[in-house]
Formats: sequence, C-alpha cells, structure tokens
Amino acid sequence: MKRLCLLALVSCSSLPPAPRGEKTSVPCNQVLTPAGVQIEFPGRPTDVAFSPDGKTLAVLGHKTLSILDAAGTVRQRLETRGPQGFSFCGIRFHEGKIYASNLSGRIDVLEPDGDKWKFGTPIVLTEKPSGPGGFAFDGGKLYVVVNMRNELWEVELESKKVLRKMAVGVAPY
Repeated sequence: MKRLCLLALVSCSSLPPAPRGEKTSVPCNQVLTPAGVQIEFPGRPTDVAFSPDGKTLAVLGHKTLSILDAAGTVRQRLETRGPQGFSFCGIRFHEGKIYASNLSGRIDVLEPDGDKWKFGTPIVLTEKPSGPGGFAFDGGKLYVVVNMRNELWEVELESKKVLRKMAVGVAPY
C-alpha cells in the first residue's frame, strides 16, 4: 500500500511551530493549519526528493541538506561545500546516490556510508558560480539547467564531462 505524504515547506524562521490544528499566519500572509509532524529546518528549504523505496527524504536548503526517515526524524544534516551554497532547486536520488545542485558551479554527489551519507566526487560544471538548478537523468546522462547562462547542459555521468550546451532562453530552472 502506498503512503501519501504531503510536505509543506515554509520559510518562517522567526515563528515557533504552531500547535497541531491551530491556525497560524506566516509573513507572506498565508494561513496554515498544521497537521502531522512539524520539522524545523535551518534556513529555507527549497526542494525535496524521496528515495525510490520511499524510506528516505532529502531536503535541500541554501546552506544545509537534511536527510530524514519516513517517520520524519532528521537523521543527518550536511553543510554545503562551497561559498555559494546549494541551489534554489535540484535534488534527486539516482542509482543509490543523492545528487544536489550547488551554486558554486557543480552538482554535489552524496554516497551512502553505513546509515549516514558522505560527499563523494562532485560533477564540476564550471569553476565560476553558474546557478545550476533542476536536472534530470536519462540513462548514463544528466541534463542540468544552468540558470545564469540560460542553457541546458548534457553531462555524461561516467566521465562527469559536459558533452554539450544548449541555449534555452531566459532563466531556466
């Protein structure tokens, strides 16, 4: 039986968690009625990805990547590597690893290490901040939008080399 999970990410670091069932107003004038488990995140969560088996949730934030189990328990928090922080979007599980966009011009690759995760060798797209954002896998290739360059890049996963760059228009993500 499949579980349905609804996850609302709200940037309200100045607000304490509201009691279950009570309404709370957030700074952007939205009214929320909390249900279930509330989890506080450092900074502002920007993207989420479930593992294929549904047992792990990865939450991308600007400076932190949080790993949670299906019950909502935070198992690990990893700080970004690089001065720019993680991107505004772009996190996926693929073939047992976690891939996360990093504004410093790369895709960070996290590998399992027992019951934790560790940084592996990243896919370096460029040495300059470039705004890689969302991405998708197709066979042995990774397609990543590079926001600051208005391009879609095709990357070979095995060699981690950029094969081609395609212009796509203004501010893709």
